[in-house]
Amino acid sequence: MKQFDQSYAEQLFELREMLETHSLQHFLNLPDDDPRWLQAKTMLERHRTLRDSIGSNFRCFLN
Repeated sequence: MKQFDQSYAEQLFELREMLETHSLQHFLNLPDDDPRWLQAKTMLERHRTLRDSIGSNFRCFLN
């Protein structure tokens, strides 16, 4: 088994960055009417709602 050290963590970070950049490039090239844009908008709105309420609702995540 590979040891999880600083070098391995950096390699994983580079791989993740490469995969996420590749995915983002493809997503940004979707047509404007693709339903995934609406899904992304909805997800962003839900994320912002969670972000804005996490300070008072964090106990919901403790169990």
